Amino acid sequence: MSQNPRCVGIAAMALLAALGVSRPSLAQEVAREGEKPLEQRPAIEVAVEDAEPTSVRVEHRRVPVPSFGGTESYPYTIEIPVNWEVRRDLPATGVFLGPASGDPNSHPEMLLMRESAVALDAPDAVLANIRANAAGADWSLNEAEVLDFGGVRGLWIVREIPPSGFHGDRVSFAVKLPLEEDRSLDLMATVPAQERDVLGPRIEYMLRSVRPAAAVAQTALPEPQG
Repeated sequence: MSQNPRCVGIAAMALLAALGVSRPSLAQEVAREGEKPLEQRPAIEVAVEDAEPTSVRVEHRRVPVPSFGGTESYPYTIEIPVNWEVRRDLPATGVFLGPASGDPNSHPEMLLMRESAVALDAPDAVLANIRANAAGADWSLNEAEVLDFGGVRGLWIVREIPPSGFHGDRVSFAVKLPLEEDRSLDLMATVPAQERDVLGPRIEYMLRSVRPAAAVAQTALPEPQG
């Protein structure tokens, strides 16, 4: 049964709240020790749904992370499948990267990007705040750590979310990266728990591929015509 597209925006807003958007003043918690650098990642191989499932290499390209306003890109790049593009036609306060057709209900691996009012100049303190929020929440933290994204310290968050409304058990993946003027950038995707083993590695590959724009070569990211 198809899900109400409005629920996509609601789920995204819930994730943003979990990342500290609604409670920036709580980011004064004690700092978590250290950070974990990203390891060199091989090209991803994913299962293809067929009569006889096989494993194929998915071709990716590195592109700018598009801004919500559309006038310029954020100062980061990301690796996405070659057939993905910018999607500004979906009901969410942000911009999606994903296939040219469909929506996050049919393609939950699509990535949502939007700005947050939470500064990330002290990622350890923000992470401590997220951990504190998790103690009294109905969701649970599966992974939460500070990572090095090509010289920029950001957050990697994986949450397990219980059933609610039209949704069953879900798993959300997110990275949080610093922007100027006391803001941060959130990139995220939420998938049904039963699809985690298939979609999780694809999402993790993309989100962990984010790098500062000045550090790597990139290609232009097409937007829908008309």
